[in-house]
Amino acid sequence: MILRVLDTETSGLDPEVSNLLEVAFCDLHEGTPVYEFQSMIWSGNKIPALAKSIHHIQEEDVIDAMPLKALEHIIYSEDVIPVAHNAEFDSKFLPGFSREWLCTLLLSKQAWPGLESYTNQYLRYHLELNIDTKDTHSALPDVRVTVAILQELLKHFKGNTYFELLEIQEKSYEIMPFGKHKGENFSDIPSGYLKWVLNNTEISDKYKQKLRSVLK
Repeated sequence: MILRVLDTETSGLDPEVSNLLEVAFCDLHEGTPVYEFQSMIWSGNKIPALAKSIHHIQEEDVIDAMPLKALEHIIYSEDVIPVAHNAEFDSKFLPGFSREWLCTLLLSKQAWPGLESYTNQYLRYHLELNIDTKDTHSALPDVRVTVAILQELLKHFKGNTYFELLEIQEKSYEIMPFGKHKGENFSDIPSGYLKWVLNNTEISDKYKQKLRSVLK
């Protein structure tokens, strides 16, 4: 089975109102990279200044690019397992995969608990990964960093199947990601604090689901 490590650059965080601007991926066979792909994406919409300040993609960079529809036959495949660092985000902009995504961010939290950060660039230096790129916030260089992290994770979780890795990464949604109880399991945190987090902070839908199940 091919692992397809993907990264996206977008015009915002909400796929309902934001657009995909760039997509890149690298296919791994038995842990070894075998193919890379990268493309800008044309949407026809203006790119907000905030988005430009993060990835520096301008309208002129995408004006000659193809729309996502024209690239779907390249990006999507029944024969691959999609992977991303923070897959919950990328999967919203690339919803055409039939398999559930593996997330190197979540798996890293289980493999190396207690780190001060789990961004792919932090893990790159924490794990002392030898990657020939210093670029950040560009899809293909970020893919290469995630590929190196994934290779370390495959060594760490050697012998675990795809479905077992999905179960392992789900456990990360039971751990408080911020605040005074950062790193603690939801079951060990006072219910009053969990209710406050649920009602007063911006957390992902997955975290909300776990919190509600704990508070039942």
